[in-house]
Amino acid sequence: MTLGMTQQKLIENGITTAGDLFNNTIDLVEMPAFAGAGGLKIRASLYLSYNGPCGDVPTDLGNWYQLHAPTRGFGELLRIGGVKIFVDGGSCNRDARSYELTPGGGFGNLYFTVAELVAVIGNGHDRGYQVALHSIGDRAVDTAQQALSVVLGGGLNTLRHRRNTTA
Repeated sequence: MTLGMTQQKLIENGITTAGDLFNNTIDLVEMPAFAGAGGLKIRASLYLSYNGPCGDVPTDLGNWYQLHAPTRGFGELLRIGGVKIFVDGGSCNRDARSYELTPGGGFGNLYFTVAELVAVIGNGHDRGYQVALHSIGDRAVDTAQQALSVVLGGGLNTLRHRRNTTA
């Protein structure tokens, strides 16, 4: 469906605000063009992808989001809400990362160590982005929580960083 068709379906179902937690460089051309042409009638919040759902950091991702500052203007229809980071699998035919129930029985893919994730989250945090973390498996959830704790350093979560469990 086109952006216009998708938006119309949302409106027909009473939805006036939508967030998209997976946007790449192409999406960030199409959506502003749609909005600039007067096509956007609902509020839309885009989260720019740091890495892909398979854990890879394609050449068009990584720190590219830094070129597009987060926005929080009153009444804006199109907002850059933050940055999305996949911490573990659950997409691309990979399992979520969980702890071993028996020795040697662990499974899934964990894409970052706590230290690596602290660096990535910290970079977004320091630049004012809300960070949305995809973490499904229990080990990935723990890794995300530990990294957030380090980044926040006991302070308030004023940017409202969050963990989501959907791709």
